[in-house]
Parts: sequence; C-alpha cells; structure tokens
Amino acid sequence: MMRRLAVWFVGLVLAGMLACGVAHPVQAQPRDGYGVETYDDGGRYEGDFANGLRHGRGIYRFPSGNRYEGEYRNGQRNGHGVFFFANGDRYEGEFRNNQRTGSGVFIWANGDRYEGEWLNGKSHGHGVQIWANGDRYEGEWVEDRAHGQGTRTNAKTGATYSGQWTNGCFRDGDRWATAGATREECGF
Repeated sequence: MMRRLAVWFVGLVLAGMLACGVAHPVQAQPRDGYGVETYDDGGRYEGDFANGLRHGRGIYRFPSGNRYEGEYRNGQRNGHGVFFFANGDRYEGEFRNNQRTGSGVFIWANGDRYEGEWLNGKSHGHGVQIWANGDRYEGEWVEDRAHGQGTRTNAKTGATYSGQWTNGCFRDGDRWATAGATREECGF
C-alpha cells in the first residue's frame, strides 16, 4: 500500500503533521470535497473526493508522464475524460472502471485515428480507423481488429475491400487486406 502525502481543502485548509520527516494528513472522518493527493511513486491527483475516494472531476498525473483529466466515480475513471499519453497519443471519450468503454476517439502521435465504440480498453463495435497515410476502414471491430462487416479503402489507389472481415483479415480470391492484424497473422 502506498503512503500518501495529502493536503485537503474542506472549507478550510487542514495542515499535515510532520513526524519523522513524513507529512501525514490530519483527518477524523472520510475525506470529502476538493483535495490534492501525492503518492510515493510520484503520482499526483487533484480534484474531488467522496468518502476518501476520487469522486467527481479531477486530474491524475502518472509518474510515467501520462495524465488523465475527467470524471471519477468510486475511485476509478468513470464517465467522460481525456487521457494524454507521454508519447503524444491521446484518447477522449467514455471510461468505465478505468477502461475505455463507450464512445471515444483515440489519436496516435503518428496521425492515425480511431473514432467509435470501445469495450474494456479496445476498439469494439462500430468504428472508423483512418491511418496517417489516408487509408480508411469503416465497420465492425472486435478487440482492436476489424471483424464483421466493413470496408477498407486504400487512399493511394482508391481500391476498396468490402465484405466480411475476420480477426483483422480480409480475403476475396486473390485480393486481401488487413486492419488491426499483420500480413503474417493473416497468412498473406
């Protein structure tokens, strides 16, 4: 369990006691209201609390450089939020139990973009993937792979691959395409 250094604001500032060089929060009951909490691993949360848990709107800064700004319920990312990755990737949309679940947009630092439905952190349901080179897939997804009815369009040639996709692979005679899988995974 992580030690926490905290300063809480509940109408007035409660000061921490200094003991052995470590600040301890002064509290007689579960924390409610606005506060700032810093963790030993370097993580930091600033926002709303209820019953000692992150609850409401807040910002969590991860030691890795990632950052989440959005809604919390019962200590977890739940509701609408934006997750900024240290590498420049970004997700904006719905969260459920700390996972991308619901509608959302993921934009990679390289310019790729997925907009659609998510389930447990993966593209799942109907969505549109547009790659930085302009190629596009619109259709059904299952666990980050094109799966079900969909169409991929090659931006350079205009060729389309429309029909049934399986685990990120499309094959129609000698025509083939991938979306969410490698050529090797598809056996091409």
